[in-house]
Amino acid sequence: MGGLAGLWRLGASGWRMPAVLMLGVLAASTLLAAAPIYARAMADLGLKFTVREELRAEPVVRVGVGAAQLGTPDAAALREAVAARIDERLGWFARERSLALESARLTIGRTGGERREGSPLGRLFAIEGVERHVRVVEGRAPSPDWPDGRLEVAMGARAAAVARLAPGDEFLLIEEIDTCDRIIPQGLQAQPPCDATALAVARHAIPARLTGLFAAEDADDPFWGGASARYLSPAPPLADSGLVVPLLAHPEAVLGGLAARWPGQRLEPRWSVFADVDRLDQGNYERARDDILALNRELRALDGYAVSPLTVTLDAFGRSAGFQRAPLVILLAQIAAIALFYVAIVSAAAVERRAEEIALLRGRGASVAQVTALHALEGLALAAPAVLAAPFLAGGVTALLGLTPLFRDVSGGQPLPVAFEPLAFPLAALGAVLAALALAVPAWLAARREPA
Repeated sequence: MGGLAGLWRLGASGWRMPAVLMLGVLAASTLLAAAPIYARAMADLGLKFTVREELRAEPVVRVGVGAAQLGTPDAAALREAVAARIDERLGWFARERSLALESARLTIGRTGGERREGSPLGRLFAIEGVERHVRVVEGRAPSPDWPDGRLEVAMGARAAAVARLAPGDEFLLIEEIDTCDRIIPQGLQAQPPCDATALAVARHAIPARLTGLFAAEDADDPFWGGASARYLSPAPPLADSGLVVPLLAHPEAVLGGLAARWPGQRLEPRWSVFADVDRLDQGNYERARDDILALNRELRALDGYAVSPLTVTLDAFGRSAGFQRAPLVILLAQIAAIALFYVAIVSAAAVERRAEEIALLRGRGASVAQVTALHALEGLALAAPAVLAAPFLAGGVTALLGLTPLFRDVSGGQPLPVAFEPLAFPLAALGAVLAALALAVPAWLAARREPA
């Protein structure tokens, strides 16, 4: 009881000095607690900035498997299994997933008897969500149904001109299967002729109609993966044919009508998984990289792949993150040491003002340890609120830094992303304990100078 009474007297003797001391204790605890919080916020911000700067767009993971017959149960099961695996591996940081089906090169004809040699070829694409990234230049968008038993498609204006088609024209997409070995010509090397017995082993024609002309809304949109021309512009000709033009059909028309009418039609399924950069941070970037690599390994058994430049960027960030984080922590620790020095100076001044009270306590038989413990209790009483408040104060101040001109270019004028690190609370307690020692040591020195 005597110790508590002494503590009360010391605290009640003046509120200004304890308030100044408490401010110093709070500053020291907050600075130490801010070390992991601020370092984590800078790392998270640096990760997002690095990904956006290096990739120049939202990162995309490209996933694909080998071509399979469209309408067979095995092909449907394969697409469902791969989609489920994509969701399991990448769904936690994905913003959007789009399926694209791509056919082999099909001969464009009018009668169905046209040969591949010298004829324009069409490559059929069915892409989920493409309607949000194109505009109709002429005509209308393809229907998911099969009006008059025809597959409706759209093309780019240049591709339509090459194929000599206009909106409303009806034509055939002819698949011709043969045993002729073809090579890609180099320079002026001629394509060797095919043996007549190798041609036209199998042949079928898909009736189609051109409904409209498309143009990309934004050719640099991440949706196109930097290759919008692949889906809207003609490609160079093969050795034994004319130019290759892309044809865009509605996914439901391909997965429904085309699969029902020609279940053996082979198409290659490919997925574009658009990553949400805001979901990536210091705590999960390694998981994102490992999940992409693991998905690639798992799909190899299906003649598939999962690739993204994001893995290289995350690897480079991981190698540099530790070097970037250490200087921040050291700098904040140095600033916290200055705050503790401030606490020690103010505490020494407070002890000098209480010299008579300390002498009175010593004269009444109080030991050096008791006087020191009394001041340590006072320090702990001042430090206890700081331990609870410091991590939250550190987080709030760190978040508000995003509103300052210094961080506006990388934060977009928004508060910095803050994640509370568990280490912040022990560091806040450490700051409080050091501040309490800074209060107790001057009292210990003063008590030793007093006569017994």
